[in-house]
Amino acid sequence: MSLTDSKLLSFIATTLCVGVFLDRSSGLLCGRRSVPGSSHAERGNDKSLLKPVPVLYTKSMHRSMREQIITPRSGKQGAFTLIEVVSVLTILGILAAVAIPRMVNTGAEQRVVVDKLKVHLRHAQLRSMNSDQSWGVKCTGNEYFMFRNGDVNDKVRFMGEDQVVVNIPSQVSVSSYTISFDTWGVPYYDGLDPENGEKVSDPGYTISAGDETVTILPETGFIQ
Repeated sequence: MSLTDSKLLSFIATTLCVGVFLDRSSGLLCGRRSVPGSSHAERGNDKSLLKPVPVLYTKSMHRSMREQIITPRSGKQGAFTLIEVVSVLTILGILAAVAIPRMVNTGAEQRVVVDKLKVHLRHAQLRSMNSDQSWGVKCTGNEYFMFRNGDVNDKVRFMGEDQVVVNIPSQVSVSSYTISFDTWGVPYYDGLDPENGEKVSDPGYTISAGDETVTILPETGFIQ
């Protein structure tokens, strides 16, 4: 589930909860709440309801008031039903298990991207050191891929990946870069081929990935 889907799920859950609350509140405001004297038990114990009406009132007024007092009220009582409570708790459980962690736990996903990027850079470096070809990695910000001999159209799938191009999650921002390694594993940047690129110098080449960084040291090409 993406962040947009999590926000949409949160909005739907909030709307349902507010709707149920307003529905029950409107019932209370409209007189659906029970009042003293409305039940048969209370009417049987309360003798004041049977007292004579003052002569000041007419018989029609007395009959109308008497019906309003002793007639049992119809409709639901002002309380939540079991189905409503269970529905709200179910929605809140889904949010707690899925939506909320996706929105707040971006640090874990960022760490996965950084670790994966390091592995792929080392993979390109090792392939250069174990062949007579140069290998490199090019990143556009939202995706990256491995290429060989300075030809970005000659894309090669990373070991363990299903696709040639590796997509970066939208929650993690990675800087664009082009890194190549010669047969000694020495890193070069700003060029597709080590012969045309510039060798990485001190203090190293830094790639930003969210709040974290990946540094490629000069000469040795050590990635940290």
